[in-house]
Amino acid sequence: MTLSKQNELVYNYEAKLVDEHVLQLNIIDDTTQKVLENGIVLGKGLLNGPVAKDVVDKYNAKFEELRTKGYDVRSYDELPADYTADKTLTIHVTHGTKEVAGPDRTVNVLLEYVYGNGPKQGSFASEPYKEEHTFTSINVVDKVTGEIVETKWSLPTASPVIKTPKVEGYVADKATVKIPDITPDSKDVKLNVTYLTILPKENIKIEWGHALAAKDVIIVPEKLENLVIDQTWKLVPDFKPTSLTDRLTSGIVTVTLSDGTKLDVEVEIEVAKLSESNEPKVDQVTISKDKQLDPKQVVNNLAELPDRTQLEWVKEPTALADGVLNVKYPDGSNDLVEVKVKKTAIANDATQTPKDINEAGIKATLEIKTTDQTETEMPKTTELPQTSDKIDNTAGILGIAVATLGGLLGFGTTKHKKKS
Repeated sequence: MTLSKQNELVYNYEAKLVDEHVLQLNIIDDTTQKVLENGIVLGKGLLNGPVAKDVVDKYNAKFEELRTKGYDVRSYDELPADYTADKTLTIHVTHGTKEVAGPDRTVNVLLEYVYGNGPKQGSFASEPYKEEHTFTSINVVDKVTGEIVETKWSLPTASPVIKTPKVEGYVADKATVKIPDITPDSKDVKLNVTYLTILPKENIKIEWGHALAAKDVIIVPEKLENLVIDQTWKLVPDFKPTSLTDRLTSGIVTVTLSDGTKLDVEVEIEVAKLSESNEPKVDQVTISKDKQLDPKQVVNNLAELPDRTQLEWVKEPTALADGVLNVKYPDGSNDLVEVKVKKTAIANDATQTPKDINEAGIKATLEIKTTDQTETEMPKTTELPQTSDKIDNTAGILGIAVATLGGLLGFGTTKHKKKS
């Protein structure tokens, strides 16, 4: 029964013979769980009548049609030989697949050997290790939809263990490197080995004669601290150099690691001049006429100066002149010290000590013997300054003193005004 255009009910009647049976077909897609065809009439026939050849051909053609579209027949019902009753046949199909070559993929492995400290820091310590893992693929394609349902990759190869090369004077932070397993889904791999060394300390400056321990002149990286078992001098620096021109002394420290590796570290040390750290102390001295002064008697802190310090006069002091003392240290450096001479007048009851100026302009101390005093008592000292005359006695006594002074020094007699 159907509706006409005028919304009238129209009844369709299909004549059916008594004992006539229908043979139908359903097709189900098991891949998508959908019914592809439903209730397709393959043929009709009387009870117990044979199934005609055209029905058989039609049924077989369905199989070929499905295969052409890319389906694989999973199961189906056998076509009966005759009509015994109404019957529905079912064919179950799945999407067929095919394999086609897919793209290749390459995964790169790079292992670099790099200096981690020292003057070569950041540069390569050895040629890098490289690997290329190339994978081929096969795509599994759905023959019905044309879509790729799966990609099959070639199997990965076993990853090797790489032994770290040795570099003279350096220690690698890894003895071996295990390359990780590489699969087609892996990203490029970059690994590195860092080489470290023991470094000398910079700008080491010591006082002359001050010895340093081997461990005090080197820098051990933190990653190597637990590996160090010994630090000794292989070549001990000269901590007491005697050269004035070369203030640098060098040595070699041998560092032994737990695996037996030995690293030699060259160090450079600046030794300060002894003249920079020592200061000879000299007091003003008094020298008797025609007497020589021992340099050791001049320096009052001689015991504080280094052993083997030598003293020598550059200009020996006299009763009339200051001197210069050369204090020569064991390292070849020196201090020039001025030695001041104390110039004083010495007088007693029997002598008078006038002062005059010698040719060098230095005050000299002279002894002048006088006669016994007369009944009239006179002053004990007669002083003759550089710029003025002073008379504290009578003219007679003054004359005797001047005459005596002139005779001693070879000067002419100077006339003096009598004091009022």
